[in-house]
Amino acid sequence: MEIPLLQGRTFSPSDNAVAPAVAVVNREFVRRYFPSGKALGQHVSVGTDSGDRPVWREIVGVVGNVDEWVGDSASHPQIYDCYLQFPARSMALAIRSSTQASALAPALRQAVWDTDKDQPVSEIITMEQVMYSHGGGAGSQLIGELLAIFAGLALMLATVGIYGVISYAAAQRTHEIGIRVALGAAKRDILGLVLTEGARLAGLGLGLGLLGAAALPRVLASAFQGLIVAPVAVVAIALILIAGVALGACYIPAHRAARVDPMVALRYE
Repeated sequence: MEIPLLQGRTFSPSDNAVAPAVAVVNREFVRRYFPSGKALGQHVSVGTDSGDRPVWREIVGVVGNVDEWVGDSASHPQIYDCYLQFPARSMALAIRSSTQASALAPALRQAVWDTDKDQPVSEIITMEQVMYSHGGGAGSQLIGELLAIFAGLALMLATVGIYGVISYAAAQRTHEIGIRVALGAAKRDILGLVLTEGARLAGLGLGLGLLGAAALPRVLASAFQGLIVAPVAVVAIALILIAGVALGACYIPAHRAARVDPMVALRYE
């Protein structure tokens, strides 16, 4: 599982049923219950025996923290028991391999049955499937899809809104544009005039959006543990995308305004 060993040792074949009970704890366990950091050699009690007496284990190792559930915002204290000393009715075997799970499954079942032909193998799945079906992956995917849909709707509304505002502003200045054209203004000048106004409004909106989104990276990082947020890259992509959409939405009314017949514009009310 690539859980790092920080102090002491892990379990060994000598930690059997007749040897003194041992345990391995994680870093959060040490931080919470041994503030001095000296956990090795200490004893912890986990449950009781048949005589209702505490069962003590000596801490022989400290390992890194492991998230129990997808989206955990904090680490939890954990104690690892040695299977040779405290066997369970069922167990999960984790194997790291570059081979596809479907191709590896027959060999895994045969390896188990070579050890004990009566041992059932109930399920062989990938870690990705474990995270998706048992660890909340489906919920995370749904949240991601909903956020993507909302972002797309927001972009569409921004495009329609900018287009409507610029179209209305250009229509309100039709008489002015006609006078400018009659006095010799070139079409590129009219085009630049309307585009400049649209760019100014888009820039104001982008500035307000940046202020409103300044705290989002920290909020997302605190809500989804392990989420890597790159504010600079995300903001740059968002700015380029929205600016491109805004200029595209401004171009159509600007092009229409540049083609206004000065005689029609001068009679426009």
